[in-house]
Amino acid sequence: MLLEELLQEEHEEGLRQGRIAERTENIQRLTDLLFSLLKKFDKLPDSLFEKIEAEKDPDRFMQWIQFAAESASLPDFLSKIE
Repeated sequence: MLLEELLQEEHEEGLRQGRIAERTENIQRLTDLLFSLLKKFDKLPDSLFEKIEAEKDPDRFMQWIQFAAESASLPDFLSKIE
């Protein structure tokens, strides 16, 4: 029974690690997409880079991506994400 429990725990840990890796990849894709959309604004403030890099909520990224697509200016975008 002990061997089965160890194998089950190892399997569950592998699944957890896989989910973490997948989530990390998804966040990176969303970050890349957001930065691609923000390229239309010439220079981005360092504080915005820091804010984006610190964000880990995919739903918030989706919202920011929508704002970036709709915003005509950097101040407009910044006002929507604050």
